[in-house]
Amino acid sequence: MNSSKYLILASLLLALGGCASTGSMAMKNENTTTLQQKIIKGKTTKQEITQLFGEPQSRSVDDRGNETWTYSYSNSTSNIANFIPYAGALIGGAKSKTRIMTVTFYKSNKVKTYNMSESQDETRTGLFNQ
Repeated sequence: MNSSKYLILASLLLALGGCASTGSMAMKNENTTTLQQKIIKGKTTKQEITQLFGEPQSRSVDDRGNETWTYSYSNSTSNIANFIPYAGALIGGAKSKTRIMTVTFYKSNKVKTYNMSESQDETRTGLFNQ
């Protein structure tokens, strides 16, 4: 195989690299700064939160009757080595990023508090990643 064919093959592998997302797509580009611009404690309502982020993935109620909604978004990208014969068995893996937002409401249906957390993780697989 000549070098141009290797270049084309490498480009295809990069373009086809594994990527998966789950959760609320509305959370994909959110961060603390964007939330501060969108959510005002004591003013923003449940209806406005639903318009901004859709239905929550979970809801809970505390002993005082305050309701908490949770939204999350996670994206995982496979290491390109996973798609190369034999290499994936030696040096495979994936990277993931997760965002979780919780919003707690007063009984009046207005935002009491909200919180955003982010985490990044790397999973290593393969004989040389042990």
